[in-house]
Amino acid sequence: MENEGAYLSRIPENLQSSQAYENAEFSIDSLEQAIDLLRDAY
Repeated sequence: MENEGAYLSRIPENLQSSQAYENAEFSIDSLEQAIDLLRDAY
């Protein structure tokens, strides 16, 4: 998930400990897990 990683890398360093950053990181991780599960199912 190249685009999502790029999104996180563009967030300024001073905001990387914010709740919004943590939410984005959690969402990206969840999407990656869902994609892996779907790939494994087919």
